[in-house]
Amino acid sequence: MLALSLKTKRLVAFFLFATLGIVLLMGSPMLTKSDIKLNLKHEHRVVEYVPFEDQPIYESILVKQQEESKSVIDAAAVTAQLPADTVANFYARMATLYDHLLPYYTHSKDYKGFFWDEETKKYFEHIGTELAEVSRALDTSSLPESIRKSLSGHRSMQLKEIFDYIFSHATEPLSLENQPKTGLWEFPQSPISLSDTAVSVDSKLESQKEYQFTTETVALVPELYGLIEEEVPGKDANKLYSPGFYKLISETPGGLIAPKWYLELPTNIKSVADIAFGENTLIQILLAAGIVLIYVAVSVIVFLQFSKTYTKKSEQAIEQINSKGWISLQDKEAWQRLVLLCIFLIATQVAATQIGDYANITGAPMVLLQYVFSFVLYASLSFTAFLLMEAIGRVICDAIIAISIRLTMDDLSRVAGSVMPASRLVGLLLSIYFVYRLLLALGLPGSTILAFSTVPGLAIGLGASKMLGNLMAGFVIQTDRPIQVGDFCEIGGIKGYVMGVGLRSIRIQAPTALITIPNSKVDDANVINFMVDASEGGGTKFRTYSIDLSRDLQLVHSNEQLESLRLDLQDWLKGNSFIASFGLVVKPSLLAGVPAKIVCDVASIAKNWQDHDSIVVGFRNYLVGLERKYPGQSPEPPTQIVITK
Repeated sequence: MLALSLKTKRLVAFFLFATLGIVLLMGSPMLTKSDIKLNLKHEHRVVEYVPFEDQPIYESILVKQQEESKSVIDAAAVTAQLPADTVANFYARMATLYDHLLPYYTHSKDYKGFFWDEETKKYFEHIGTELAEVSRALDTSSLPESIRKSLSGHRSMQLKEIFDYIFSHATEPLSLENQPKTGLWEFPQSPISLSDTAVSVDSKLESQKEYQFTTETVALVPELYGLIEEEVPGKDANKLYSPGFYKLISETPGGLIAPKWYLELPTNIKSVADIAFGENTLIQILLAAGIVLIYVAVSVIVFLQFSKTYTKKSEQAIEQINSKGWISLQDKEAWQRLVLLCIFLIATQVAATQIGDYANITGAPMVLLQYVFSFVLYASLSFTAFLLMEAIGRVICDAIIAISIRLTMDDLSRVAGSVMPASRLVGLLLSIYFVYRLLLALGLPGSTILAFSTVPGLAIGLGASKMLGNLMAGFVIQTDRPIQVGDFCEIGGIKGYVMGVGLRSIRIQAPTALITIPNSKVDDANVINFMVDASEGGGTKFRTYSIDLSRDLQLVHSNEQLESLRLDLQDWLKGNSFIASFGLVVKPSLLAGVPAKIVCDVASIAKNWQDHDSIVVGFRNYLVGLERKYPGQSPEPPTQIVITK
């Protein structure tokens, strides 16, 4: 007996289960049969059917069909102000489409080449346009948006064959002359109905009522077709009939017209390719599987490249990349992620289109795949919209710094504090819009989405009232701008550096921790901003705050020593990169034996506590070293005055 490794056994088991799952999925019916009947069968007795040629509507349909057979594209609308005219227009134009398509399937060898030529492809596009136009006679508003285009064409073909059956099995003349007064008209001896809908006239504000097949009829079409698909009359019965119209299109790859290479396959190979698994054939399943595999491979490559943009880089590499252009590494990575997401979106859209149009998957598998691709597409669009606005915001910040003469890269954080929250808000709104489009694509009507959103909206409004208050306060702070990123301030008794100003909160770097303060509390608290605007001789503007470095000396020095000490301190202050300007005065004591006082006030451009402490601690330590360098005398003890009774 052949021994298989554990890995091989697992692969064989996976293949068997995957094959079984695909077969079951492809064979699952989209809708179950119900008890709906056309009331045209008369069992246990012999009946005579009224020939279609004797029906009142036959002549009008025949005239329309003869007029439209000359050209696939007809400018006239399918819907009409009378329900009988809508039925006649729909039936005649579908019969014309069938007559134009059938020769390409039955006589494909009359056309040269292994593929359709460009002229023939353009002709097929015209036929597809006509089918979409004819499908407007069906009210498909209840169908999910993601599958509406495909299903509307399929339902039109099925409805055409249903009418073929009705016209060939009617036992009495079908009266179509009654004009309905309620706006709803039922086709005789069938559950098919039409209703009047308002349509615009020549793009003007005026409108008129025209009849269209109802949403209920569109929903019933698959069930009705299932009842009559084996009993549709042949083409010889009447030249307006379209036997096998739906199967001709739905059970072959290529959408509306099959690829020529498929039609040219040898009979034995084509018979294998046409083996049915539910509503789809083997060739359709294989093409769909190939498209999905290619899509998965592209997605994996994009995902791997996307994950690399989050790899942490060394500070040296970041500085090297940032020095090559005015866009920083963080901004470059944001655009790289955006480009990769766009590639993924294009791949998703192409895969969804090819599965629907080229592989021509129909039935429940088509619905499932289109739902999956719609979810992936709109979820990715939602994420991409947010990243796009964030990338745009970062480029705006960099551009402002790059084109401004008076601003430096140190001002980038303050500019970003104003631009980025607005960009992210726009990105959030776009993301919500694409989530709404996703729900529409999955079949939820807009009114239903709005209706259901009221309950969670109320819950969110009550439960997130604090968040909404913070957002409103954030707008006020962004408008008034009492503080900016990088400012040294005090808010509600908390002193520190502003590290971020968001729509919900403000982050302050205190001496011991990073503190997040909700915007609502910032709006109610006293905000003390220690920053002042200053400028250099060249006109460069910057923001500074004052630090008082004044200290009492520990020893008593001579005037010469005090002057030397002052000059050394002055050199140290000039050499500190975080000090923009300073004022230094040495005040000798008026009392003998008392140390002098160093009065020093500096304008600091430090942006964090580390730089701040480098000034304060550095000044104190340097002063201690100077007192050792210039030794003085210990101060005399203060004179104590004792009062006795």
